[in-house]
Amino acid sequence: MKIEEIIQERRTIHRFLNEPVDTELLSEALDLARWAPNHKNTEPWRFAHIGPEVKEQILQLNLGLDPNMGSLKKEKMIHNYRSKHSLLALGCTRSENIKESRENYASVACGVQNISLYLWAKGLGCKWSTGRITEQIELYEWIKWSSAEIEIVGFLWVGKPEIIPPAPKRKGLEQVLINTP
Repeated sequence: MKIEEIIQERRTIHRFLNEPVDTELLSEALDLARWAPNHKNTEPWRFAHIGPEVKEQILQLNLGLDPNMGSLKKEKMIHNYRSKHSLLALGCTRSENIKESRENYASVACGVQNISLYLWAKGLGCKWSTGRITEQIELYEWIKWSSAEIEIVGFLWVGKPEIIPPAPKRKGLEQVLINTP
């Protein structure tokens, strides 16, 4: 596959097959994340591969965040967390400097893009998820990260796509590009 095809064809995957992800392939993708652009070579990204025990703890915590959750949403969440596909925590080193914090977060996003494109080329899909769960202090203990040093910025679900959604309509380049004199 050409890089242009990988970029244009990659999709966020919402439904994965209940199959494990090759850990070597996942390690290769994470290694490529380290090559993402990062201002002043801060290398702010942190990743944690979530095992089944912590995955279950996160599920239970997540279920408790919304006591009025509908049964369909609850079933979907339980299925996602208990399936064999991989779950990664995404972390970003903290900084007192607002500009550096933004640059660090942008670098993590670039790293996630590297992961996503590499895995897509290998037949796997990803979904970056955020939400209230990422703000729960218990996560830091379970993942063994210091909340003073690292901010959890999301989770990356990785697996074999069950359904690949169609391409969304995108604005044309002429709608997003301004040429100045």
